[in-house]
Amino acid sequence: MGVAVEYAEFGPVKRWRVSRTVLGRPLFYAAVFWLDGVVIDAGPATAWEAVEPALAKLTVKTVIVTHHHEDHGGNAGRIAARFGCPVLAHASGLGMLASEDWRLGLYRQVVWGTPGVVKAAPIGGEVVTERYRLRILETPGHAVDHVAVYEPTEGLLFTGDLFLSERLKFMREDEDLSQEAASLERLLAFPSARLFCCHNPKVYDDHRAAVAAKLEHFRGLRTRALAMRADGLEVDRISRELLGREEFLYWVSRGRLSKRNLVEKLLAWDG
Repeated sequence: MGVAVEYAEFGPVKRWRVSRTVLGRPLFYAAVFWLDGVVIDAGPATAWEAVEPALAKLTVKTVIVTHHHEDHGGNAGRIAARFGCPVLAHASGLGMLASEDWRLGLYRQVVWGTPGVVKAAPIGGEVVTERYRLRILETPGHAVDHVAVYEPTEGLLFTGDLFLSERLKFMREDEDLSQEAASLERLLAFPSARLFCCHNPKVYDDHRAAVAAKLEHFRGLRTRALAMRADGLEVDRISRELLGREEFLYWVSRGRLSKRNLVEKLLAWDG
């Protein structure tokens, strides 16, 4: 096994997309961002051998973890130890980041690895750097402790796993779609910004258009799903009709990440 790295710069933002590889093929990319001394999401433990030398060339003063999942906070403790800097996260995620009892499914263990223990501090409403004042937005849904990071001067928005894609087909079993939709709606109140997602390689120039498209897609799927349920179709049939048969992610996650989950949550959502 090895690590694949894709590096790109977007004005003041540096991004490394990292992934464990098997037989030379990347499994699943996650991004680590750097902006004016701040690391936004630390990447998975399986990619530390790529993350450490990349950051070693830079000044690192703070780490912000958008949520506790192992592909975002996996290296936070190592970065803190390497650079002597604080790790900041939402207060509701501090216990999970500090836990030594990560019970990960096999696929998560293989792809992301077990995260290192990190004693993070609760993040406030903003993080001040030499050049910027980063606004911290509470955006629960994908996870209870999820935050987004907004920089108004340059117009930069780091959304962790809140956005992911305009046309999402899968959802985790523990996600709250109602909260997620409300968080997405909250982003529409801000002036147009460049949107950076942790797993989607595309950088969107207008976050408002991208977020509105995602919400419209969700509502369209919900309307169709409700009509099918009114016709007496079961959830599995609705899922196949709307999104197609389950794919590899369903099987390796044992259903914890699936199209069926998304349909169930759409049917329960008040839209």
